[in-house]
Amino acid sequence: MVSLNRVVMHRSTRRMIDRLNPEALDAAEISGKFGKRFTFKSYTQFAYPTYDICAGPFTDPASGAARQFDLILANQVWEHLDRPYTALGHVQQMLRPGGYFWIAVPFSSPFMPPQMTTPVGPPGPEEPADRGRVRRAPDHRQTMGQPCRRRTQSRTRLAPGFRQDHR
Repeated sequence: MVSLNRVVMHRSTRRMIDRLNPEALDAAEISGKFGKRFTFKSYTQFAYPTYDICAGPFTDPASGAARQFDLILANQVWEHLDRPYTALGHVQQMLRPGGYFWIAVPFSSPFMPPQMTTPVGPPGPEEPADRGRVRRAPDHRQTMGQPCRRRTQSRTRLAPGFRQDHR
C-alpha cells in the first residue's frame, strides 16, 4: 500500500528541487535512488556498505579531498545510521557554500500512537550517552513548537518557497 505521507512528501520535494534549477546542480544521494527522478547536472549515488557516511565524507580518490555537491539527498536512511551526528558533519564537509541537504525520515503523526525510537547500534564516543537506549519519541508539540522552529531556522537555509513547518 502506498503511504500518503510519502506521496505528499515526494510532491513537495519535487516542487522544491524544481525551484532550485536541478539542471545546474551537482547532486549526491546517500544510500538511495530517489534522486534518479530528477535531471541534475550530475548525480552520484553512494550506497552502503561501499560508502559509509558515518566513516567520513566521500572523497575524490585522486586528491583525497572531500567531494563537493550543491545538493545532497538522504531519503529514509538517516534513521538507520549508528552515528547520525558524525554523519551530519561529514555531509557539511561535502556541501558547497550555499548548498542544500535534503533529508527525509519516518515521523509520527498525531493520529498514530506514540512511537518508539530504535537505535541500530551502540553510541559512538561523540554521541549522546543515552543514544544506546530505546526511548519514547518526544511529543510532536514540543518538537514543532515555536522555540524549536526559531532555533532551527537560524541554522538552516531553506529552498525558495519551501516551508519548514508543514502543519
